[in-house]
Amino acid sequence: MLRLLQFLVLSTLAAILVSWLAKQTGVTIISWAGWQIEMRTSLLVAGLVIAVVLLLLIYRLLRMLFLWPGWLGHNWQARRQKKGERALSLGMVAFAAGDHKMARRQARKAEKLLGSGLLPDLLSAQAAHASGDGKAANEWCDAVVEIAADKPGQRQRDQCRHSAEDRRGQSGNMTKRLHRQ
Repeated sequence: MLRLLQFLVLSTLAAILVSWLAKQTGVTIISWAGWQIEMRTSLLVAGLVIAVVLLLLIYRLLRMLFLWPGWLGHNWQARRQKKGERALSLGMVAFAAGDHKMARRQARKAEKLLGSGLLPDLLSAQAAHASGDGKAANEWCDAVVEIAADKPGQRQRDQCRHSAEDRRGQSGNMTKRLHRQ
């Protein structure tokens, strides 16, 4: 609605300007290199406006052509991010539903699309722990703790390992380890 109103206002202003220019009397004489051009001033102004509009359109077209590869790359990254977030969401739903195999598959897919990060690594660690793969759970736990601490630290790794060993027979939540730091 706002664009329609804007279009109507601009069209009305353009019609008023054209009407005003048509009513103006006057002659412009251009003498250059032995040539003499005589034309109505309103025609000269209209020609200049059309020339400026054409130059702006050509500039925008060239700019679009030169920026097109970057635009495509940005869209490619946005699609990849969206697919990675979807895989992460599906993995979390699968983990909550108890389908640990699907959760691990979606975690791998999310890490492939999003790169190594806290959430894909956390999902992988939880899925590995729930499926009974202690070695993989410890490796993912190390990665999660390093990312969460934003620096590698032996103390956090030890806490994570001890926590994983303490919970082997218990059902626990991996996020509790992160809050203990």
